[in-house]
Amino acid sequence: FARELLAVRDVSRHFNHLIEGRETICFTDHKPLVASQFAKNPKWPAKYFRYFSEINERGIILRHISGKDNIPADFLSRIGLLRLNFHDWKQFK
Repeated sequence: FARELLAVRDVSRHFNHLIEGRETICFTDHKPLVASQFAKNPKWPAKYFRYFSEINERGIILRHISGKDNIPADFLSRIGLLRLNFHDWKQFK
C-alpha cells in the first residue's frame, strides 16, 4: 500500500507540469489504494494523509483496473521474467 501510494505521489510531482489544472485519472490494480482515496476517518500514519492530500490537490483520481487488463504495466512487470526465460532457453540448446 505504502509503495503504491508513494509512487503515485512521486509521479504526480514529476509530471506536474503536464497535469496541472487538469483532472487526471491514474489506473492502478491496487484496490485498497483506490478505496482509500476518499476514506472517512482512516487510521493511517500522518504521511499517508499528506500523500493523499497532495494527490487530491493535483486533481488525480485513482481508478481500479485489473492487472491483466492493464497491458503496459503488465508487460513492464514481466520484462524480468522474459529475460529469465530467454536465458533459461539458451542453456537447453
